[in-house]
Amino acid sequence: MAKPPSPVIGFRLDPESAKLLAETAAAHGMDAAPYARVLVLKGLGAAANMMPVRRRVLHAAELRQLLAELGRQGSNLNQIARHLNGGAPANGLRTAIAQLDSEHAACLRAVTSLLVGAAQ
Repeated sequence: MAKPPSPVIGFRLDPESAKLLAETAAAHGMDAAPYARVLVLKGLGAAANMMPVRRRVLHAAELRQLLAELGRQGSNLNQIARHLNGGAPANGLRTAIAQLDSEHAACLRAVTSLLVGAAQ
């Protein structure tokens, strides 16, 4: 059997309060309506019964790609460590480690750039 729709409750705010709500919600990575719902439920003491609210992540696609790149770099580092721990010769590994270090630094710069840009 279908679940009955939730009641919709609307309210009015003066322009200054509406602007403050929108700005505060945006600072928490949320839209105004879900943020207002969280505030109302907290005010009612119903925080334990609230459904988690998904927050928007700025630059999510770029951060997902960078996270995947960091995963690849970690995998490469594990392969290098396994190679060295297995007693194999370190021929050419200096170059591989230097390249991995360079890629890692570039990835961290990209993450920092996205996060600093999001904070402004």
